[in-house]
Amino acid sequence: MPAGAFIVLLAGVTTPDRSEVNGARLSIHPGPPGWGLCEGLTTHPWKKIPVTERSTRDTRNISALGEDGSPAGELMKHGGESQMPLETTEPTTIMSTRTTTTLGTWNVRTMFETGKTAQVAAEMRNYNLSILGISESRWTGSGQRRLVTGDMLLFSGHEEEGAPHTRGVALMLSKTAQRALIGWEAHGPRILTATFRTKKRRINLDIIQCYAPTNDTEEEDKEEFYNRMATIIQKCPSRNITIVMGDLNAKIGSDNRGYEEIMGQQGLGEMNDNGERLADLCATNNLVIGGSLFQHKRIHKATWISPDLSTENQIDHVCIGKKFRRSLQDVRVRRGADVASDHQLLVARLRLKLRRNWTEGSSQRQRYNTTALKDNTKMQDFKIALSNKFEFLQEILDEETIDKQWQGVKEAVTSTCREVLL
Repeated sequence: MPAGAFIVLLAGVTTPDRSEVNGARLSIHPGPPGWGLCEGLTTHPWKKIPVTERSTRDTRNISALGEDGSPAGELMKHGGESQMPLETTEPTTIMSTRTTTTLGTWNVRTMFETGKTAQVAAEMRNYNLSILGISESRWTGSGQRRLVTGDMLLFSGHEEEGAPHTRGVALMLSKTAQRALIGWEAHGPRILTATFRTKKRRINLDIIQCYAPTNDTEEEDKEEFYNRMATIIQKCPSRNITIVMGDLNAKIGSDNRGYEEIMGQQGLGEMNDNGERLADLCATNNLVIGGSLFQHKRIHKATWISPDLSTENQIDHVCIGKKFRRSLQDVRVRRGADVASDHQLLVARLRLKLRRNWTEGSSQRQRYNTTALKDNTKMQDFKIALSNKFEFLQEILDEETIDKQWQGVKEAVTSTCREVLL
């Protein structure tokens, strides 16, 4: 191969899979619709990206669409099994008590068109998002791809052969989020889950990206979706930070009567059927609807605007586990992001807070006047009361397990303290 051989970008040239250009042997990799990330935002499906044999470029990261229109390649994995990142890198974390993590969710209408993936990736970088949840990606199959920009895309859609390019969900991860990724799982064209490491050991971040049926959908479809969501949420460990986000097609309104524990009064409009289903899901699984908590202008709450600009709805949401409610600092719409969608980018800011959350909801620690035990009379009263309780415990705890015996001893001591030392 002659010196000076380099990567050549051919446009509109019909070239065999293996060819000679100026004496250099080339490998042709097609650039599919929706994956125009090589140079700018307007890569066309007929462009080719040949790579010389001397190039060190990793051609595995140049994605292609299969015959069904979904991304395909040797690294893609199909099915609902848990899948790991493409390559082994030094692990890192995505949330901590000192730094703010920004994530978003967006219904982009479709990513199955020329240059759309590049536009979405550019907006993700513009708003410094670590994770971007995508609804209505319209890809079939499921898998993961590393983009030329360095971002990673996890996607889930219809698995059937010849399935239509409808629905679909995805997660676009920054380089930091990729190294924090523990694993992910596809659950069909409406749900995708992923788990990330946080700075706090043993506490992970579980993200559930979803695309719910519309309010006019058949009752059976909505029941199936929300039942499946409930099952997935319940499988998340209680110690983890659980976030449910996406286009839920649910209007929650500003009236939170009966739902005071899981939503505020900052929602838009009036609650619809999907809104009730979402509120019930959150109440059952201890989730809080973030968009209802923070006071913003109306234009920073509405996530969907009708084509004639006459109707605004708040139907995209970010929900977080009640235990980590204080970790959610803000949820608002970013109107500057534009990928030709009638939905707005919804962005949430999080910072890990632990101390308040762990004590929230628990009774205040009881303090006893232990200095009173210096008085001989008070000490004698304490000994007599405790001895009486132990004599009673001795009769009922001999046949119990060690755990129940300890609980009995603990209750005897604390009840004696309440009686004598308060």
